[in-house]
Amino acid sequence: MVTDGVPVRIVAAALRFYLEHPGERARIGSPEGLARLQEAIGRSTETDRSIRPRSGRALAVITAICVLVVLAMIETKIWSDSRFGDGSTTAFTIELLTTVISVSAAGYLLGAIKGYRHGRRR
Repeated sequence: MVTDGVPVRIVAAALRFYLEHPGERARIGSPEGLARLQEAIGRSTETDRSIRPRSGRALAVITAICVLVVLAMIETKIWSDSRFGDGSTTAFTIELLTTVISVSAAGYLLGAIKGYRHGRRR
C-alpha cells in the first residue's frame, strides 16, 4: 500500500472506515468509492498539495546546484580556516554560516526528490 505524502491520520481514518463498513470495500478504487470515503472521513484524500511535482530534468539541475553549493561551502570553510586560523571567532562564524547554507541546500534537494516521486505517481 502506497501512502507517501498522505498524513497518517488520514490513512488511519480510511482503514477504520473500511473496517467499520466492509460493504464499502468493493467500491475501493472507483470515483464513487473515493467520494464516499472523503465524505465519511471529512477530508479530501488527495495527496499533499504543498509538494510541487518535479521532472527528472528539474531534479538533475537541482541536484547539480545543491552539490555545487555544498562544495562551495566546503571550500569557504577551508579558506576561512587558513585565512583566520582554525580556532578564531571569524572562522567559527563562517563555519556556522556555511553549515546552515549546506543543510538548507540538502533540505531543498530532499523536497525536490519528494516532488519528483510525487510527479511520477500521477
